[in-house]
Amino acid sequence: MWQTAPDLIDIRFHSTRGEMDMCGHVTIAAVAALRDTGRVSVGTYRQRGLAGTIGVTLAADGLISMTQPVPDTETCAISIDEVATLIGLSQCRILELNVARASLRHLFVEAESVAALGAIKRDDKALFAFCAAHRIDTLGLWAFMGSGTGSANLQLRDLCHGVGDPEEAASGTTNAALAGLLHKSGRIDPDGNGRVVVTAEQGVEMGRPSRVTTELVCRGGAISELRVGGQVRKLLTGTYFLSGI
Repeated sequence: MWQTAPDLIDIRFHSTRGEMDMCGHVTIAAVAALRDTGRVSVGTYRQRGLAGTIGVTLAADGLISMTQPVPDTETCAISIDEVATLIGLSQCRILELNVARASLRHLFVEAESVAALGAIKRDDKALFAFCAAHRIDTLGLWAFMGSGTGSANLQLRDLCHGVGDPEEAASGTTNAALAGLLHKSGRIDPDGNGRVVVTAEQGVEMGRPSRVTTELVCRGGAISELRVGGQVRKLLTGTYFLSGI
């Protein structure tokens, strides 16, 4: 990444399989790194990458959030039977499949319960092949934990074989796309001000628990603003030395 202007961050994202248009949790971590080295402070910045330019806000309480595009939904031609085999669950424990695309293309798999998420057994080799064949970037496996007017809670597992990583402990783009999908399908209810906050627990099964918050603002029944973010905890610091450049 490069801070090309005081309010502009240019960034490129790479995985083990190639370059990605967008990566939400890396966006949040990048702003935290710039904050920790004194190059940004509380305020709003622009981040420019292959998926376009988004707004990233650093709040006084340390929360870092970013704007995301409203996802488009697609007809899902994938069968529950095929997905059940890939993740080691019986078909009866999968409630629904949906495909949504924003910065990345996601297959969302609604499980009957949080317990079902814990019972998943990934077939990584088959999942890599499946994602390549169906052009799926991530499989978002999720279950409701509760919802009410203006809020919803869920648990998520994000299998990212399509971008080269079997599972992520926190996923901004996936959480934003799921929240947008839930609103479009009438599964979450905004409050009187048109606002709804979706809180997702993720990474629990990996032993790396994360909490990701997505906020939607709705006007006239449609999403007018979609933001996702969270707090950052530093796990590693160091220096790269590049030779021959």
